[in-house]
Amino acid sequence: MRIGISAEFIGAVSCGMATYTQNLLHGLAELETGHRFFPYLSVPDGLARMPTAGHVVPRLVRPYNAWVRMPLTLPAELLRRPVDLFHATPGWAPPWCPAPIVATIHDIAFETASPQTYTVAMRWRLRWLVRSTVRRALRLICPSQATARDLERLYHVPADKIRVIHNPLERSMAPVTNQLEVERVRSRYGLSGPYILYLGMVEPKKNVDRLMHAYTSLRRERGIPHRLVLAGRAGWMSGPILDLAARLAPDVRVLGEVPQADVPALYTAADAFAFLSTAEGFGYPPLEAMACGCPVLAGQGGSLPEILGDAAVFVDPQQLARVDEGLARLLDDKDLRARLRSRGLERARAFGLAATASRVLSVYEECFEEIGRARRTAAEPPVRRSGRDRIQAEKEQV
Repeated sequence: MRIGISAEFIGAVSCGMATYTQNLLHGLAELETGHRFFPYLSVPDGLARMPTAGHVVPRLVRPYNAWVRMPLTLPAELLRRPVDLFHATPGWAPPWCPAPIVATIHDIAFETASPQTYTVAMRWRLRWLVRSTVRRALRLICPSQATARDLERLYHVPADKIRVIHNPLERSMAPVTNQLEVERVRSRYGLSGPYILYLGMVEPKKNVDRLMHAYTSLRRERGIPHRLVLAGRAGWMSGPILDLAARLAPDVRVLGEVPQADVPALYTAADAFAFLSTAEGFGYPPLEAMACGCPVLAGQGGSLPEILGDAAVFVDPQQLARVDEGLARLLDDKDLRARLRSRGLERARAFGLAATASRVLSVYEECFEEIGRARRTAAEPPVRRSGRDRIQAEKEQV
C-alpha cells in the first residue's frame, strides 16, 4: 500500500502538528512493513528531519503557501504519482483529493474556545476546512477522548468512524544528565538563576497573559527569586501578550522560538513548567516537560487531565488566585516536586513512537480493506433472476 502523508509544517514552523507528523514518520520508519510512506514536505529544510528508511520516501510539494499548495500543487502531485490513501495529519485535506482520506483531528478549539481566541475569519476558514475533511474521511484519528467527544457532540460523527490514538513522544525528550549541556543552554539564554518555564505557541488560547499576571502577583507577595521564561513562536493575536511581557521585563524573559536541540535542557533546568491552556486536543509541551523530569502546573480543561493523569498539578486558569496557589505549592514543596518528577517520567513512557505508529498503521490497513471491499462490490455484475426466483424471494421476505 502507498500512503501519502501531509508534512508541510515540518521544517517550516514549530508547532504541535509538525511535531506529531515528524514523530509519526519516525515511528513508521521503525516498523517492518511492506507499505511505503510518502511525506509531502513544503520546504527543503524538512528533508533533514526525515527518518532514514527505505519505505519512507519524502516528496517536496511547493509552495508552503496553503492557498496555492492545498487546492493546486498537492492535488496535482497526487494525480501525477497516485497513492492508495492520503493521511491529512493537520486535520484538513485538499478541497479536492484524488485519494481516499484518513485525517487526524487534533482539536476543534475554533468551535469550543472563547471568541477572543480566534478572529472571525480564522473560525470560518477552519470550520470550512475541517468540516469538509471530517465528512469525506474514511476514518478520523483523535489524540484524546476529549477531541473525540467534541466531534461526536458538535459534528455528530459516528463513534465507529473515530479511533483515539495518543500522539507519540520524541525520544530526545528525556532528562539531560550532562551538566555541561545544561550550563551551555543556560548561558545561551542568560538564565543564571531559578526559573519557571512556559514553552509553546504564544497565542490567546494558551492563557499566557494570565500566567504572567499570576506570576507577578506571586513574586510581589512572596518574593520568589524565579524568573518567568517564555519560549516559543509568536502565533496569531500575540501582540498584546508580548506587549505585557515587555512591560514586565526583566522578571519575564521572552526567548522566542528556540532550536529543538535546546529544548530538553530548558525543561530539565526549570523548577516548574506552567501550561494553562484550556483548549488542547493533546498538549505536547507539558508531556515533554514531564518526560524531561520537570514538575508541571496545567490547566484543568480540554485533554490535559486525560494526557497528564496524576503527574501534574491542575488549576483553573480563569481563577488567578488558584494559579497563584498552584505555583506557590509547586515551588515550596520539594516532596511534591519529587513525586511529580517520578510520576511524570513513568507517564511519558506510555507515549512511545513505535507503539503509536503501529496503531496508526492498523487504521491505514483497516481503510485499505474497506476500499477493497467497496471496489469488489462495484465490480460485481448485477445478479439476474428469473421470474420464478423473484416470486420465491418475495415469498421468503413475507
